[in-house]
Amino acid sequence: MKPALLVIASLVLAGIPRSGGLPAQDASTAPAETKPLEKEASLAQIRIRGSIEESTPPENPFGPSPLNTRGVIELIRKAKKDPVVTGMLLKVESPAIGLSKAREIIAALEDFKSAGKKIYAYIEDADPMNLLLYSPSSRITMPESAFCILPGVSAEVLYMKEILARLGIRFIVTPVGEYKTAFENFSRDSMSPAMREVLESLVDSQYRALQEVIAKGRRIAPEKVAEAIDRTFLSPAELLELGLIDEVADREHFLADVKADLDVTKVRVLANYGQKSLQIDSNNPFAVFSMLMQVLAPPPKKSSSRVKIAIVHATGPIMPGKSQASPFGGGATCGSETLVDALKKATDDETVKAIVLRIDSPGGSGTASDAIWRAVLAAKAKKPVVASMSDVAGSGGYYIAMGASKILAQPETITGSIGVISAFVNAKGTLDKLGIRVERVSRGKNAGGLSPFAEPESVPVEALRKLIESFYWQFVDKAAQGRGKSREEIHKVAQGRVWTGKQALERGLIDELGGLDRSLEVARELAGLASGDDLEYLELPPPANFFEALSEGFGAARMEAALGAAGLEGQAASLLPEVRHVLGRIRLILEAGEGPLLLLPVEVRIR
Repeated sequence: MKPALLVIASLVLAGIPRSGGLPAQDASTAPAETKPLEKEASLAQIRIRGSIEESTPPENPFGPSPLNTRGVIELIRKAKKDPVVTGMLLKVESPAIGLSKAREIIAALEDFKSAGKKIYAYIEDADPMNLLLYSPSSRITMPESAFCILPGVSAEVLYMKEILARLGIRFIVTPVGEYKTAFENFSRDSMSPAMREVLESLVDSQYRALQEVIAKGRRIAPEKVAEAIDRTFLSPAELLELGLIDEVADREHFLADVKADLDVTKVRVLANYGQKSLQIDSNNPFAVFSMLMQVLAPPPKKSSSRVKIAIVHATGPIMPGKSQASPFGGGATCGSETLVDALKKATDDETVKAIVLRIDSPGGSGTASDAIWRAVLAAKAKKPVVASMSDVAGSGGYYIAMGASKILAQPETITGSIGVISAFVNAKGTLDKLGIRVERVSRGKNAGGLSPFAEPESVPVEALRKLIESFYWQFVDKAAQGRGKSREEIHKVAQGRVWTGKQALERGLIDELGGLDRSLEVARELAGLASGDDLEYLELPPPANFFEALSEGFGAARMEAALGAAGLEGQAASLLPEVRHVLGRIRLILEAGEGPLLLLPVEVRIR
């Protein structure tokens, strides 16, 4: 295009006399008046929404696939380097993520602006997470009819002992560690001092971070953000007054301002930028079958001789067996068999020079966590392993990290919780209320004691406690081995106590504050790779195709997959988060059986 323009320009100049006047033309030969060329700008539309996980999601055959955290960041980087893209149209739709993931996405947005490209946002409603992710925008506009709700940060726990007792259900909980308070809402009537201490610390950390991050992005004082939170219900005019947005105007005015800002006459929005869209030829009767063949085919195997860093994703509750993925996003489990295989593959691959274990897990089965920890040690014996903690890496999530060469976390990552717990559901009272009798023939002193229909007093709690305590000291000793500390030093900061990433750094449980990008840099440094080396990243485990994920989700009767199939997953997560959390905890108890659980007592979300 540019050479053609130069040729036209030279022809026009050739017709101009040296004196500078225009060549004489009569009316009959005068050219028709031409319209000035339109100046156009292209804005990449980046949408941040849904349950953004760490693991690579399966391909969606019916439209754009969901993105994991790295996928969102890489999409933003692609737009930054794309010469066609002039700026970004950012759309945030209340994603279900924590502050750690939010920090990484915000860093990518700030990096996008470093290329001299601007970020524009037109928002019709706002909540804390939306406002947080919009904060780096160059220009934020809201219509007069919009609204904003900023409720602050709070933690709620549903204590259910009384209602369960009315149903004849009793939870028999055996914790080891003063702060190992998981399941206390099933076995207590009110919050324990230990639980309250932990929640006070976590809520305070999240509240301060929320103010600081938004204030930094909007270039205002944190007190302005605190004032907005205290008002809670805010109009666009109030947000403008506090500096949280730049303008109150309708969409047409917003687009006119964008054109003026970019000095163009036309703006083209690249919807679903960088993502595949469903395209079926309606005139081809075999088009649908062709699409299904592609969907059912396994993911293409990618291999090359280039030097690599492997990123092994450990996402969701840790359970024995294979990982389970939901095709609808969210609800994934981290299977020990799948993770061990992924770590072994990365270890045995000679082109892989280092491994980053990316963790976003609240823990789960103790034995499954131990199997993954052993695989991490085996990998570290051959090449550097860096543990990179996302939103959550506590209890079992910390267990699988502590064998790594280095551990990194974000300031608000929820981690620690070095402790063990066991829980049983006893429904003998329910049968009594219904008039149902249990007759049993058994051999062995405790043969019937573990039945959910046994007398609660017959459960061998003391023998179980000894076993759980033994596992706790194994946990402490392995943490001490990994961190180069004594048993006493680790025990002092263990006992099930949950820490933020910043607190964990102060107590020697991690090595450095940083996200996935910094973790990859550390892995590169430990492997002795020069910063200029062109590396390839191998993400493991590989994603299942859509129908494999669908089969796994329903085959294991996963609650999340069932909700997703009914189109209710997002609604359940937003409308009934506490109930969903309770049901998830009960599911973990049932699936873990009688084994020890390494599980965080709390879950913190900004909504």
